[in-house]
Amino acid sequence: MKLLVVVHIAITWYLVGLIWTVQVAQYPLFSRVNADNFHTFAGLHAERITMVVMFPMFIELGTSI
Repeated sequence: MKLLVVVHIAITWYLVGLIWTVQVAQYPLFSRVNADNFHTFAGLHAERITMVVMFPMFIELGTSI
């Protein structure tokens, strides 16, 4: 049980750091993309960020249950 709590806390803090990184570094770059490329840029961002957050989010969900 103790290991489960430690894993949950570690994954949660990883995701908090990731969220702040995206908020501070990635999202401001959206304003630098012109209207013609924005849809492609936003789609690629969503696709790639999903690959980074999906596994840790499932671990966080599993450890919270």
